[in-house]
Amino acid sequence: MDSWCQPGFDIKDVASFWKHLVCDICQQLQRKGSTS
Repeated sequence: MDSWCQPGFDIKDVASFWKHLVCDICQQLQRKGSTS
């Protein structure tokens, strides 16, 4: 759904790292929201 979640991002690219991190946080928040 979100291109940030696509595998194969360059961890050495700071922007890609943060985008992936934000994506992961959003997924965790969605899981908490759906379970509560």
